[in-house]
Amino acid sequence: MTKRKGFTLIELLVVIAIIALLVSILLPSLNRARELAKRAVCSANLNGIGKGLVIYQAENRDAFPWLVSADTTWDETATGNDFETAPEDGGEYSVTALMFLLVREGQGAKLFICPSTGHQAMEDLKYEVSGETYYYWDFYDVDGNSDELVDYSYQCPITDADGDVSNGVTGSVSLGSLAITADQSPYGDFSNNGSSTVDPGDWDVGASGDTLKEHVSQNHTSGEYMNVMYGDAHVAHDNNPMLGISEDNVFTACGDADIDDDGGKEGADEGIGNHTQAEDSYLIGPIP
Repeated sequence: MTKRKGFTLIELLVVIAIIALLVSILLPSLNRARELAKRAVCSANLNGIGKGLVIYQAENRDAFPWLVSADTTWDETATGNDFETAPEDGGEYSVTALMFLLVREGQGAKLFICPSTGHQAMEDLKYEVSGETYYYWDFYDVDGNSDELVDYSYQCPITDADGDVSNGVTGSVSLGSLAITADQSPYGDFSNNGSSTVDPGDWDVGASGDTLKEHVSQNHTSGEYMNVMYGDAHVAHDNNPMLGISEDNVFTACGDADIDDDGGKEGADEGIGNHTQAEDSYLIGPIP
């Protein structure tokens, strides 16, 4: 009987090296395919949010979620810290609270998580005090990480010259071009601690390459791509924040006088109170 010859050590090492080489070649493609799938789920999430907005509008005289108060002062952090207290009871106004209205209307909290971020959805929507059950007012804070419970930005409510709040959307506004929600804003506040550590005041309409990516939502591959949902609930994607009716940076606010000849915003650091035009989408949040 002939003795069967086994593999030599060198042959085994060659096989292992070939397998390692194939893995190194295929792994980026697999990671890319996984990210593309996550982008599709993110788009579906925004589409679901859009449908939730349509249902909300049908029940609220065609208004998007917004909070009415003659003396409204919107907190500069998009997520209110006092998530158990409504503004009329002394809590803070916040943009993420507007999205939480959809959760209270029946939308699942998981819908507000972009799968590319790896964040976890909010699990508890209600809490108890002395045997009484209450709804949270906003996405609540867990260990100081409120941004882990919502990954999308929302159109900041419109204010008029007197500081009054309205949804600002009239019959003359083309909802199909008005950006309402998108992946998370790259700007953490109005200075220099956003998710891409970039100052909105540094925005330049001529930005390109890595500089441009810093001003795009960081949810997907550090500014390579972002999903945007418009007022008619359709979702599109882009790699440039110059979008919407005014075709300017949808993550900054300004008035007509601040829009330069190229359609961009010269004054990107104007506060929430100067957001007076529905045509000028101003998407903010979440802000840890």
